[in-house]
Amino acid sequence: MVLAITVVLAALAPPALQGFIGNSRLSSTALGLLQTLTMARTEAIKRAQPVVVCHPDDPAAADDALACGGAETVWTTGHFVFADVDGDGVFDAGEDVLLRRGSPAPGQVGVRGNDTAADAITFNADGTLASGGASALLGLCDDRGGAYGRSVELLPVGHATLRKGTAENPVDCLDE
Repeated sequence: MVLAITVVLAALAPPALQGFIGNSRLSSTALGLLQTLTMARTEAIKRAQPVVVCHPDDPAAADDALACGGAETVWTTGHFVFADVDGDGVFDAGEDVLLRRGSPAPGQVGVRGNDTAADAITFNADGTLASGGASALLGLCDDRGGAYGRSVELLPVGHATLRKGTAENPVDCLDE
């Protein structure tokens, strides 16, 4: 009898554990992005100059060779933050200040941006988004879809919010 109960519990544990691991990956990635975006906004206000958060065109590039870009809207390869001293939106290693470099999202987690966050998110010197009044949205999903996903939304005023998807209100995974 004890052996039968043990076998049943052992059979049920792996699926539950996989869900827990998936939720942890999504949550930690979303919280990391939220922290980075909050830091970037704070730095823009503190420095009184634009600060840019973007995904690299080459995730393996050295710090002095970073450039924004890569696959449009795909943030899975990581991100970096720089104070845009000359305000041109391009990272110039000898001129701009690299503030942070974020690691790629863990396997199985996809991170995509909407049109406002396709390549980069720029905070003006007053902490607002340089988006022409549009909100920026980053959708984080795994193979379970938007019901389990997370999203980070930046309002035009620069305020960031984190949302967890549900079956009734799934996150937009921003798939093509």
